[in-house]
Amino acid sequence: GNKARRKPETSWPADFALTPEMIAFAAARGIDAVLEFDKWRPFCKQHDVRASDWGAAWELRVMRAVEYAASNGNGRADGLRTFDQLYGEKA
Repeated sequence: GNKARRKPETSWPADFALTPEMIAFAAARGIDAVLEFDKWRPFCKQHDVRASDWGAAWELRVMRAVEYAASNGNGRADGLRTFDQLYGEKA
């Protein structure tokens, strides 16, 4: 098979709903999954957001929400220290 071929991007799937895994991913990061999902769905439809992997798109959305909360919470939107603050991963 051709590994370079990417899955086609699709707009919001009609049957796309929160799964226990998606909720757990958000909860582990202090995000209210239901609230975030309910805000994200109309945003995606309005802006015709497309994704090849909607599960991964959700994880990105959650991580953005975490970063947004961090930048708002400490009054800084520099975004430079945020990754270290959130994940504390030292190479």
